[in-house]
Amino acid sequence: MLPGARLTLSYSAHDRANNPVFTVGLPVSQNYGVDPSPTARWHLFVFARFWYNALVNKNKQNQTNTSDNPHAKRQVLSNRRARHEYSIEDIYDAGMALAGTEVKSIRAGKANLQDAFCKVENDEIWLYNMYVAPFEHGTHWNVEPRRKRKLLLHRREIDILRANMEQKGLALIPLNLYFQHGFAKLEIGLGRGKKLYDKREDIANRDAEREQRREFAVRQRE
Repeated sequence: MLPGARLTLSYSAHDRANNPVFTVGLPVSQNYGVDPSPTARWHLFVFARFWYNALVNKNKQNQTNTSDNPHAKRQVLSNRRARHEYSIEDIYDAGMALAGTEVKSIRAGKANLQDAFCKVENDEIWLYNMYVAPFEHGTHWNVEPRRKRKLLLHRREIDILRANMEQKGLALIPLNLYFQHGFAKLEIGLGRGKKLYDKREDIANRDAEREQRREFAVRQRE
């Protein structure tokens, strides 16, 4: 490379694919006043290519969404009424014993947790009344849409849940259904039914928060 010359990297913007766009230059000292030699041009190309690959790879990592992350939870169902009807005190994650056709229907979002509930029977926890639509290509492999389904938890967790339900009168409510590591799992909450005044207070708090967000948005636009 020429004496007194230096490489420069100038970042400008992103292209339509959201990849970084930048320009590189090789300012030459006024004492020399000549164009870079072929060797200097090659160094410039290698330098630019290296930093371009580094920036593109970093940009791709930042854009990686949760669906590409095998450890992330991909929620497919939510019981919206649960937190309105119950005060949730503790949350557990349980596996589910499902048929293959049920898994396919749940992945497609053809299921409902709205009327579902959990019970302890014979030292096991079962999920009742969860609706899973028959898989359209399931034929004779389809099962009853509202059959009871076994939840998979550790023995210690089952004992804790049963003790809380029997001694404190708490209920076990299905909250969210999600996929993680390719397996369907159910988020269940241990909670107590709300009184009417509790529900009214929650509604008032939500209305107040909504009004605060609206006022903040108006101030931001001004």
